[in-house]
Amino acid sequence: MVKGIINKIIRFSAVDGPGNRTVIFMQNCNFNCSYCHNPETINSCTSCGICISSCNSNALKLVNNKMYFDANLCTSCDNCTNICPTYSSPKTQEYTVDELFKIILKAKPFISGITISGGECTVQYNFLKEILIRAKKENISAFIDTNGHLEPDKMKKLSKYFDKAMFDIKSFEEKEHFKLTGITNNYVLQNADFLLKSDKIYEIRTVIVSNFLNNKNNVEKISKLISNSQSTANYKLIKFKNHSVKSKYKLTEPSDETILELKTIAENNNCNCIIV
Repeated sequence: MVKGIINKIIRFSAVDGPGNRTVIFMQNCNFNCSYCHNPETINSCTSCGICISSCNSNALKLVNNKMYFDANLCTSCDNCTNICPTYSSPKTQEYTVDELFKIILKAKPFISGITISGGECTVQYNFLKEILIRAKKENISAFIDTNGHLEPDKMKKLSKYFDKAMFDIKSFEEKEHFKLTGITNNYVLQNADFLLKSDKIYEIRTVIVSNFLNNKNNVEKISKLISNSQSTANYKLIKFKNHSVKSKYKLTEPSDETILELKTIAENNNCNCIIV
């Protein structure tokens, strides 16, 4: 039986796709972005136990050499994450697809669908696929939230099961993408092109960082990629905010004027559905 590691579940969200959606945040990510706002989702807990003494509410303990987390006792102080040698969360939990859908189906009358996010959801490919297959059987709309770094053949197979993707293109240039994430963007651009042409993308998102990325070049090329595909996808420009970010670089928030200038570039490339 396939099990997945889940960081958290938000039963009702209005910002993770259209309508009101249940969002499943899966643990682990294959990127290590310099501006990551959720670094605790990147690595897996190793059950080393170092964090237990930092938990003032006694929500953590080792059971059979495996970390056990009691959500009812947790006060969300984040001491455990801050003391962790790999800055991972000990509060993750394993779910089977059946266990997950017990939660989802309770909310079904009140939601527009589910969004599987992360971390990076495609890292747990087999579990993700089983969730999507089950969602189809239950007649529940399913979106994925992805950085696009997945072997193209796997993405093509996976696309049969999800309705739309919320897709990050962090940088169009390979060297800049590698500097930002630690991984090249070859798979990202191949998958973006395929999913756009298949009308499988709900929105493409780019984070704007003033002193670190060539934002004009990125918006120019990404907006052209969207418009040339004749996709209905939105293009979302996200203004970097320097909070909860642990980076070796000094990153600068862009001005409102910068965002509006970039929005104009996208508009001039006939990319009409632009969100800022």
